[in-house]
Order: sequence, then structure tokens, then C-alpha cells
Amino acid sequence: MSGECKVVSDVPEWLNHDYLCKVLIKDDQRDSQDWESQIIRFRKVFNNLATELFQAKLTNRKSPSKAIDVIIKTISENTTNYFKIPFHHQELMCNRESDIYLEFLSEVEKIQKEIGDNDIFSPKYYHSSEKPVVLILEDLSPKGYFPNIKKTTLNDSKNLLEKIAKMHAYSYYIAKKRGKDYRKFDNFFTDLSQNIPVIHDAYDIFMEGIKIWPGCQQFADKLNKFKPHYNKALTKLFASKNNDSKFSVLVHGDLYTYNVLYGPNDEIILVDYQLTAWRSPAYDLIGFFNAFCSTEDNAYNRDLLIKHYHENFRLTLKKLDFNEYIPTLLDVHVEMVKYGLLDLMYWSVYATTYFARIDPNREADKDIRVSMKEGVQNPNFRKISRLFSDFLEKGYLEYED
Repeated sequence: MSGECKVVSDVPEWLNHDYLCKVLIKDDQRDSQDWESQIIRFRKVFNNLATELFQAKLTNRKSPSKAIDVIIKTISENTTNYFKIPFHHQELMCNRESDIYLEFLSEVEKIQKEIGDNDIFSPKYYHSSEKPVVLILEDLSPKGYFPNIKKTTLNDSKNLLEKIAKMHAYSYYIAKKRGKDYRKFDNFFTDLSQNIPVIHDAYDIFMEGIKIWPGCQQFADKLNKFKPHYNKALTKLFASKNNDSKFSVLVHGDLYTYNVLYGPNDEIILVDYQLTAWRSPAYDLIGFFNAFCSTEDNAYNRDLLIKHYHENFRLTLKKLDFNEYIPTLLDVHVEMVKYGLLDLMYWSVYATTYFARIDPNREADKDIRVSMKEGVQNPNFRKISRLFSDFLEKGYLEYED
């Protein structure tokens, strides 16, 4: 096979021109066509997880329009892992994403063809393997798909909720009507204190930081008293044996700004299904409220948005001719109350880093904590204090000795 590979930055030795041709080009074209490739590192080593991302482009010299643009996801023990998640769990997470593409998203595509639904949930799947751990997906950036942190209006929130509700409804339908047992897609972290120790650091940083916020001393005092019970309470929510939800769906599990791509016409595509699990829809909804809603909508329009979610969840099931029990709006509200402690985790872990200016050149084992301290003092972050009184009233920080 003729061809050449232009490597713009350091890549693993196995990731080369021959490998790309082998996994991306059909057998009947592999030897007869003359291809060239380009591979670059997608981002710097700075990353929340141990995932390494590369962009690659295969171009047919005789027919340049046949170019294939892909994102290659792999893992390395040498990659900076901000949350200090054990490497074994990283492998499980990467393999989980491949399984979601093969066992859920592919099934969704089949059903969509049957009913004429042209909506797209995710990038095109090309290839995956366990050794090396690799997932290859279509690179949508040449088509104009990018994250957009400015999409925080009420209408923006509704549009994203429609996509989330639709994904949840498809998983509910497939599990109930097509016999897919998605319970095997369990949560990885049964002991958060051992597997994600930074959660506790984040709790302390958040608690200490809000003490100087006007009117927040009472909430900080409550957090201090609740601290010995925090890990046990969160672990109980995450542990699979405690998954006593009124109803479960496949939740995306990691809804934050850079895992949602917007197309040229505001099409929405979700990426990064590494934490997808069979859980209460509250996991995604609480993540959504904290990552994508304005503080005002999070505080004052939750009921409106939950209703919008449920309407689209129900309508999707109706379009699928689902004639069994459809969870009610009350069921969704019950789930939101039951899992409401997750708000605190999002405030302390995700929101603090979101509002920080993170320098990728800092030492990895210190940077996440430094960035959290910066984030908790960001004036825009302080707006979440209007949510504290409602959180206290619901009793999430009460406990029995």
C-alpha cells in the first residue's frame, strides 16, 4: 500500500498510517487506492481523565473528496489524570463508551430508520478495540460542530433538554420492548473516597470558600457538620445496589459544556459516553441544571424545565408506539428530590473548576485544587448562593448519628 503519514505532534508508535488504513478503509479499496494521512494531538496533556485524543485525516489522492476525518480516543498511564481515578477504572470507562456505541446507539439508529427519525445523537462510530484501548469516531469539527459555552438562555436549555429526554426515552423503550438488559451498564465507583479522592478536597475548598460570601455562614456551618457523612451519603446514591429509582434510563452521566456539540444550525450532538450508566434520570437532569442553565433558571425555572423534559420524554415514547406504563411528571420530581444531594457535588467539583482560569502548565497534582480555590471566589460563581436556602429546606444535610 502506497501512502504517507504526516505526524504534526507526538503520537503513540502504533498510531500510524498503516493502522489508520487498516481500520478505516474497506478491504476492496485498501490496496487499490493511494491514501495519505495526517495525525495530530487533539489537546494538550492537561485533561480531567487519562484519555488521550488525536485528530486524524485520511485523504484519497485521486479523489480528495473521499477524505475521512476522525477522532481517536485512547488511554495512557502517563497522561495527566486530574481527578486521580485509578487507571483500571479508566480502562473500564473507555470500554464502556465503546459498548454504548455498539449496544445502544447502534440500536437507536436502527429504530430511527424504522420510524423515519433523522435526529443524530452522536458522532459516527468507526472502530474500537480493548488492546490497545481505542475508540475511533467521526470528527465533526470540519462540519462545524463545536461546544458553545454561551448557550445559557431558557430556550437553549429547552433545546438541550429535548435531546436528553429523547435519549432517555429511547433507552427506556429498548429495555422494555426489545429486551435489552442495560442493567449491566453499572456505575464504576462504589467507593468515591477511594476512587475519586478529589471529591473530598473539593468539598473542603467549597466549604471554606463560601464562608466569606455574604449571608452564607450558616450554609458553611451545615457543610462542616455534614462533612463526616458526605462520602457515605454520595456512595449510597452511586452504588448500584442502592439504585431504587422509580424508573431508570441510560443516562449520559457526564453532561458538561464540552460534551455537547452544536452544529451550524444549532443541531445538538452528545459526546463522551464513558460514564453512561443505567440510573435515575436525575443524574443527567441535575448535571444539566448545574452545567448548562443560568443560575436564574436553575433557581427559578426548574419546575418549568422538568415539565419540558417530561413532555418530550413522553412524546418520544408515544411516537415509538410504547403502550406500557410511562413514568409521570410526579415520578420525575420524586427522582429529583431523592438524588438532590448531587447538586452539592456539582457545585463543589464541577462548578468550581468551570469558573476557574485553569493553566495547563501547572503541576497536575496541585492544579485542580488551585483552580477550585480560584473558581469558588469568582463573582459569577457566587450567584449560586441563591440556591442554598432551598437546599437546606429539603434536608439534604440532615443526618442520623
